[in-house]
Amino acid sequence: MLGLLAAAGCNMPSSEVATQGMNVTQAYQTVEAHLTAAVGLPSIVVTETLVAPPPLTDGNVSTPMPTATTSRITPSPICDQAAAAYPKIDITIDDNTEMVPGQTFTKTWRVVNVGTCPWTTEYAVVLFSGDRMGASDSIAFTENIAPNQTVDISVDMVAPTDPGAYQGNWKLRNAAGQYFGIGPSGSSPFWVRIEVIQVLTSTPTTT
Repeated sequence: MLGLLAAAGCNMPSSEVATQGMNVTQAYQTVEAHLTAAVGLPSIVVTETLVAPPPLTDGNVSTPMPTATTSRITPSPICDQAAAAYPKIDITIDDNTEMVPGQTFTKTWRVVNVGTCPWTTEYAVVLFSGDRMGASDSIAFTENIAPNQTVDISVDMVAPTDPGAYQGNWKLRNAAGQYFGIGPSGSSPFWVRIEVIQVLTSTPTTT
C-alpha cells in the first residue's frame, strides 16, 4: 500500500529544502539545498572586454578590432528531480530502529518535487535494491504532485523473521521507466534501515 499526502504549503523556499540531521539519510539534505537553488539561478552574463591598440606612427592605417560580443549561459532545467524535505526526510522509522521478528510497520518519507515536471499517476515509488521487507516492488502514485510540492510517501512493510540489520533502497520512476532520486546528482536512493532483534523466551523452571 502506498500512501501519498501532499503538504498544504507546497511552495517551500529553496533554502529550507535541506538541513543537517542525526541520521544517515540526512547526509544528502545539505547538498540538496544547492540543487534546489540551482533550478532558479538567473542567466550568467559573460562579457569579453577588448583593449584598443595604440595608434601607429608610420602612417599605416590600423585594422579595426572586432566588436566585443556577449554570451549567455543558462542552467538547463531538470524535469524529474526529488529532494529530501526540511527538516527531515524520515517521518517514521528512523535509521536502525529496533523491531521484533515479523513486526509490521509503515515507513514514510517526505520529499519535494524540485524538478520542472509534475509527478503524475504514471509515476511510482520502486524498490531499487536491498531488502523488500514484505513490500511491493513497485507502487504507483495515487495523485499528481506538482513542481515545488511536498509529498509524504508511505509503504507498509514487515520486519524479517531472522535477527540482523536490513535495508531497502527506494527510488522514484517516471512514466518513461527512468529512475531518479535525491542526493547531489539526483540519482541517490532514499532508504529504510531496521535492526531485527532476537526475542528471548524464558524457560519455566520445575520445582
